[in-house]
Amino acid sequence: MYRWKDHDGQTVYSDKPPTGAKVQTEIVRTNDTGNARVSSGATDWTEKEREFRRRRIEEREARGPEEERKKQACEAARRRSAELKAPEGQLLFRTDKNGERVFIGDDERAALASESERAIAENCGR
Repeated sequence: MYRWKDHDGQTVYSDKPPTGAKVQTEIVRTNDTGNARVSSGATDWTEKEREFRRRRIEEREARGPEEERKKQACEAARRRSAELKAPEGQLLFRTDKNGERVFIGDDERAALASESERAIAENCGR
């Protein structure tokens, strides 16, 4: 660990020596292995992220596979419904089995919108 004073007189700590400016550095020896936590009361963001992911997994497991399937179907139906409600005149397309773009006409768009609304009602608990 290196310690030095910057051009404003502030003490700076770093695991790398300063670059560019010529300042007097002091090597600070620590017994730490590098896994130190911030002691200023701030929580490490990686720990928060890990905890968040753990809670999401637990929630998913608690819901069961059928409830999780319905949740994913609900989200997909809502996304599709939002896509289909695009401003009039905006061209929408799907890809066919050959990977070619097939533009969606007004009739097909209305049918897909109706199907999306049905899926939302079935899977989103409305």
